[in-house]
Parts: sequence; structure tokens; C-alpha cells
Amino acid sequence: MNATEDRVTALIVEMFLDGDESFPLTADMDLLEEGVCDSLGFIQLAAELEQVFPGTAIDDGDIGPESMSRIADIAALVAPTD
Repeated sequence: MNATEDRVTALIVEMFLDGDESFPLTADMDLLEEGVCDSLGFIQLAAELEQVFPGTAIDDGDIGPESMSRIADIAALVAPTD
């Protein structure tokens, strides 16, 4: 995982896994299928990501399993663009 994915992973562990770092999260794991996050969780996660990653604004259309079910997808939403 890259640094952005690591930061997103840490946030997911904190928010949805009660800090349990032993859960085997991977960048390509489907968070919805694995029961880590649900649709309300995606909304909460999007709000938190906007706070944790300065300058990030996640469009309403990007909040949901199509864009946020994998850590790699989430990292792509918040990664700085040059």
C-alpha cells in the first residue's frame, strides 16, 4: 500500500474496527462485502476524509460502494493531484 492508502486504512480501522489492527485489510478488499462498512458508513467516512485530507471535497455522487468500497478507490478520491 502507498502512504495515502495507509492513512485511509488507519482511518477505517479507527472508525469501523474499533482500532483492531489485526483485521486483514487490503487495498483491494471490498469493504461492503466484508461487512467493514455500510452505506451510512460511506457517508461518515466521506465527511471524515474531507477533514483528514485538506483540500479534499468528495462529491455526493462519489459517496457509495461504486467509488468507496475499496481502500484503493478511496485513496484515489483523496490523493492530491498535480
